[in-house]
Amino acid sequence: MEGYRNAKARIFANQHSEDLVVLNSDDPESLPLLGRTAGLESLFSLKREVRNGADCLEGTITIANEGVRTPLMNSSALSLRGRHNLENALAVICLAGKAGVGAGALEGGLSNFGGVPHRIETVRVLDGVTWVNDSKSTNQDSLKVALESFDKPVILIAGGLSKKTPYAVLHDLVSRRVREIILIGDATEELALAWDGAAPMHRAGDMNGAVSIARSIAGQGDVVLLSPACASFDQYENFERRGEHFRALVEALK
Repeated sequence: MEGYRNAKARIFANQHSEDLVVLNSDDPESLPLLGRTAGLESLFSLKREVRNGADCLEGTITIANEGVRTPLMNSSALSLRGRHNLENALAVICLAGKAGVGAGALEGGLSNFGGVPHRIETVRVLDGVTWVNDSKSTNQDSLKVALESFDKPVILIAGGLSKKTPYAVLHDLVSRRVREIILIGDATEELALAWDGAAPMHRAGDMNGAVSIARSIAGQGDVVLLSPACASFDQYENFERRGEHFRALVEALK
């Protein structure tokens, strides 16, 4: 790891005094990179105040400049869900602030940014049910991030071509966050075994069946989340095609 970090640090070798490096203050593997550049250092954190950069404590995103702290916005106003996107927002603030973007533009951009397709992408809200496309989720780590992004009951659509990873490690998280599970694709029985007892299960076979089942069981306030935790190649050319099919089916719902 030390060799990997030192190789990455060579990115900083040709920085000048007005160039910027942005580091995650909460990541112990990033901290040894402090002082490795001739340029400016900006930190972001969800745990502590920073002197230069951005942090978020008790829900308030704050910009810091030489210890002078300026509240920017409440984290609940961010357009994208999840702890990982809050960290991304803080990094963006560090970068955009150095580029001269003002507080008003930062707040507006972070509140309205629509995100990237297939990555915890809200497709629509229909009859009080939020339909979310996270087709980019091709492994258990991505599914973990997606599930931790919602505090509402989740109807989870998962499955595809298995990555042969220990899906059972998510059993407790699935049991806490997921109301019902809908399985598709080749990994159906593998996931059914890994998450046995975590939530009621439906075997849909394919996306058409999954969306039909989800429509019939989802109620006001639920989130229907496509976050497969598997590759797409059993039924689709790639994860984009999988997400596009899901989106088309959801947009066609009446």
